[in-house]
Amino acid sequence: MMFLSFTMGLMSIWAINTAAQDKANQIPESFRGNWVLRLYSEDGGKSYKSGGNQPICEVSASEVKFVKKVEFSDEKLVVKSVTKAEGNNPDTYLVRFENGKVWKLYELSGSINAIIMHGEKETYRMTVRKK
Repeated sequence: MMFLSFTMGLMSIWAINTAAQDKANQIPESFRGNWVLRLYSEDGGKSYKSGGNQPICEVSASEVKFVKKVEFSDEKLVVKSVTKAEGNNPDTYLVRFENGKVWKLYELSGSINAIIMHGEKETYRMTVRKK
C-alpha cells in the first residue's frame, strides 16, 4: 500500500512538471490569433514596406500556419520551445521552431513585432495586428 502511495505521488509530480513544461513551450496567449500584415522589412528594419493589412498567418499555442506561400518561411511551423528573454522591455519571447528558425516576438504600441532569424542572421521582420 505504501509503495502504491509513493508511486502515485511520483506520478502526480511528473504530471505537474510535464504540464508546466508544455505550457512553457507554447506561444504566449497575447500573440495567438489571426495576424494581418501591417509592415514588413527585408533589410533588417532599415526600410519598411506596407503589408496592406492582408491576412498573413494563424498563430496558435503550438504552431504558425501561413495563409499563403511566403518566401521567408515554411507554410507551417511547429513550436519546439519558447523562452522569455531576460531584461528586455517590452517583454520579448524567443520562439524556436522544429525547422531551426527562431522568431523574436514582442508587442509595442498595439502591434506585434516578429523578427525572423536563421541562426544569428535576421532574414525578415514584420509588424502585424491580430484580426
